[in-house]
Amino acid sequence: MAHRFFEGTAHAAVYAKFRPQTPATLTDRVISFLTEKYKESLAAAADVGCGSGQSTQVLGPHFASVTGLDISEAQISEATKQNTRTNISFKVSGAEKLPFPNSSLQLVTAGQACHWFDLPKFYQEVDRVLVPGGVLALYGYLFPQPIHGDLTEKLGDIIEDMYKKELNGYIHQGSREVYLENYGAEKYQLIYDEFQEDRCTKRTLVVIGEVVAQMLMLLTVIKNSSYLTQAV
Repeated sequence: MAHRFFEGTAHAAVYAKFRPQTPATLTDRVISFLTEKYKESLAAAADVGCGSGQSTQVLGPHFASVTGLDISEAQISEATKQNTRTNISFKVSGAEKLPFPNSSLQLVTAGQACHWFDLPKFYQEVDRVLVPGGVLALYGYLFPQPIHGDLTEKLGDIIEDMYKKELNGYIHQGSREVYLENYGAEKYQLIYDEFQEDRCTKRTLVVIGEVVAQMLMLLTVIKNSSYLTQAV
């Protein structure tokens, strides 16, 4: 079952202001993985669950056409307003029915989003729209680590304790799966002939307001090759 959150206009504006940018190093790793075996020109990519578009923008330099998709009209409106590239467009769409022809994309990404999808249906659609040799890249950021001199470790412990204990009854299951379980559940282990997974290897410093935090990027890059479709 897909889950719908973060759709309001005010929430979309907050996403546009504070959501961390996808690091160039992570994007470069995805593109290099794709081009190791796919030797044709990179014509089209889709970023599913794009929110306010930060994760879509980083794909612009690599593809002739990039489409960002989100179920929220407010998020798509914000992403369109922030967009500065002519080869990037945005559409309202869920993850379980992608608005693309068969075998039309070289890359599908989902940044900090796939834990909200109906994954079996999403995997089916990805398998349908990817060209042979195309790539699905799922990634997210793990729990942020505030950085403040000698207090860094103590601040991290306080935040983690608050998240795991004080807020325990208020955390969505999808958030638990990425922040606490690091996409370790069986449903994130895809069935492809070849795959590459980098867990907790991408680090970047981000500034959110007056807070400096270290974001640990969890990257799962899946090589598309005859995915064994699950029953839905």
